[in-house]
Amino acid sequence: MLMARRPTKTLVHDGEEWFATLTGGGLCDEGYSIGVLFVAKTKDREVFGRLRGVPPAHFDTATADQLREALIAALSGDED
Repeated sequence: MLMARRPTKTLVHDGEEWFATLTGGGLCDEGYSIGVLFVAKTKDREVFGRLRGVPPAHFDTATADQLREALIAALSGDED
């Protein structure tokens, strides 16, 4: 059985290329919240983050800056 490929975008943070993959999302008290799995391209590192303010159906419109902010929050443990 073939699995549908999840939407993925790339971004650069601190000289490392990261892949950001949509994991799901929906409405919360503060608006939209999208779950994103960030995986470093060359390092063995991954972290889960939340992208706020972008509807899940519009993940492809998220900017590199929005994704970078979500990645930085996830790396620092400051998600909420």
